[in-house]
Amino acid sequence: MMERVSPDILSGNSIDRSTKNKPASQAYRRDMVQDFKTLFSDSIKKTVGLQKNAENMTQKMVAGDVEDIHQVMIAAEKAKIAFRFTMEVKNKIMSAYQELQRMQI
Repeated sequence: MMERVSPDILSGNSIDRSTKNKPASQAYRRDMVQDFKTLFSDSIKKTVGLQKNAENMTQKMVAGDVEDIHQVMIAAEKAKIAFRFTMEVKNKIMSAYQELQRMQI
């Protein structure tokens, strides 16, 4: 059984025209940019921290202060994976930016 369509829907009267085609507010865009900036900078800081930790553990291993080489290798792999992930995110951001630059208005 088909539902009956309201004449208001067909005429477009039910559409709220006050928000139609309005760009996002400046404050909202600023908040979104700030949130992304904070998220990305935090992930870079974590990546740098993992790299420093791996470097410190490697130096301790060379000096003979670390008995478990597995922990050193795990720290090095975590740093490597975090760095690769950060680079892939950066590459995607650059790709999206370049795509936006190619768009015609």
